[in-house]
Amino acid sequence: TILRTAPIVGPTVDNFLTRYLSHRAVPTVLGFDPLMQFLHEADAIAAFRLAVVRDAPGVFNVAPDGVLPLGMAIKIAGRTGLPMPRSIASAFVGALWIAQVAEAPPSFFDYLQYVCVADGRLAQKVLGFRPLYTSREAPTDYAGAQHLRDVNLLTETRA
Repeated sequence: TILRTAPIVGPTVDNFLTRYLSHRAVPTVLGFDPLMQFLHEADAIAAFRLAVVRDAPGVFNVAPDGVLPLGMAIKIAGRTGLPMPRSIASAFVGALWIAQVAEAPPSFFDYLQYVCVADGRLAQKVLGFRPLYTSREAPTDYAGAQHLRDVNLLTETRA
């Protein structure tokens, strides 16, 4: 059984996407606001459990209900989008990647520009997967936890 999950976010997730959304100014590709899906960590765990329990061979897209424009996800996270021309963004992130300070390589902008939205109906039909969180609710839950981390960082900095 192979599960292909939408990007996973949630209060305890630390991955390329949550690190990307944690910046005050979030770089985006100028002229693009792709529709995205965000899978909540609890839904991802539920899907993996179902895959083990049901023992259903095949390839399944595990995706939440709905899509959300990247710009809206950035706003939900309490951040500001920083639209950059692709060439400048790639060069800037490429330099940061070489210096080992960037979370993702410059090819990440390919993802931001040409993101893929998956159909999760087969996982629902065969595995019985039913997401509890929508593509809007998952980043909202992440953002609440990130806000608490931001406040804590501010408190630690002042001390």
